[in-house]
Amino acid sequence: MNVYGELFFPDPTELYTSLPTLYGEELRSKELASVFENSVSQLKPLGLQLHGLFEDERQSKRLVLSNGLVLAIGDGDVTEKIARFITAYEQYLSPHLAEVKKIDLRYTNGLAVEWRNPQLAHNLKVDHNL
Repeated sequence: MNVYGELFFPDPTELYTSLPTLYGEELRSKELASVFENSVSQLKPLGLQLHGLFEDERQSKRLVLSNGLVLAIGDGDVTEKIARFITAYEQYLSPHLAEVKKIDLRYTNGLAVEWRNPQLAHNLKVDHNL
C-alpha cells in the first residue's frame, strides 16, 4: 500500500523489505494509511519510528515500532491512546524503553507494561500519579 492507501504489488518484493508493514482488510486501506500517517506524526517528536500497523477482523489495532516495541491499541481512538503512551513515555518509560516488550493501551484510562525481563518490574519504582 502506498501513502495514499492504494494497493500496489512491487516486483521483486525483496527490494521493499525495509518499507513499513500495514495489515488489514483491503476495503479499509485508506483508513489504515491515514491512521499510520497520523501515528508516525505523533511518534516522530520522540524519535520513535513506526514500523508496522496491524488490524484484525474486529478492527483492533497493534502498532510495532522499529525497535520491536508493540503498542496494543485495540479498537478505540488511536490518537488518544498514542497521546497516553507519550505521557507515560515522557514521564517514566523513556529511560527504560529498551526493556519494554509491549505496552497495552486497550484500557479506558491507563496502560499496562510487559517487560522483556519480568523481574525488572519488581525492581523499578513507579510513580502512580502518571
